[in-house]
Amino acid sequence: MGIKNWIKFFLINSLLGIVVSSVLGVVFEFMSKNSEVSMSEAVIVTGSYALIGFTISALAHMGYFFYQYFIGSLLIILRSRKKYYVFQIILTLISVLFSANYSFQYSINNNISIFKPILFLSILLIIAFVVSLYKVKLTTKDSFVPSICFLIFGTLIEGSISFGSDTWFWSTLVFGTLIVCNSYQLLYISKYLKNNQKKTA
Repeated sequence: MGIKNWIKFFLINSLLGIVVSSVLGVVFEFMSKNSEVSMSEAVIVTGSYALIGFTISALAHMGYFFYQYFIGSLLIILRSRKKYYVFQIILTLISVLFSANYSFQYSINNNISIFKPILFLSILLIIAFVVSLYKVKLTTKDSFVPSICFLIFGTLIEGSISFGSDTWFWSTLVFGTLIVCNSYQLLYISKYLKNNQKKTA
């Protein structure tokens, strides 16, 4: 990917993170306020969540390229596409089991409902499956396993910063922003790569 396409890719991803985080943050803050909110307070709140969104989007961006480098190296080492797929599936299952176990134990130890971790994992699995199917339509069927594994494994690892949170809002903010950013990166990376190939051809 050329530097121009990478900058565009990064900026759009950052903008998505900023918008999602700002909308979720502002909605939550204003819904939790019983009194009127001043204009200055609204600007400060929006700016704060925009910064959080940018940070989360940057984390998602670094995580995505690290995962691409990792699985690319993995394919070279294993020299077998079947082993390559199996390893990713096992890695993803481990991350799901670890996340579920950690969340359930945290909920039980802190007398918090286990409904939240179950709901978030269920939503993540459904979105990952749907987005991966769409990725197949955009590219080839070989992209399904790497796509669904990245969306699940990558999002859980990146979203681990919210594992110790007992609030719905923080978990929703982090995972909601990550899912949007990771889905965008996964679906549109091929477009930028094709544009770069056309320019260099």
